[in-house]
Amino acid sequence: MSISFVAKKRNTMILLLFSLIPRMMP
Repeated sequence: MSISFVAKKRNTMILLLFSLIPRMMP
């Protein structure tokens, strides 16, 4: 498991989080 793979995975999670947060906000 390379560091770049982990960083990419983490970036994807952060992008997913930021796209989901506005939907949860009223």
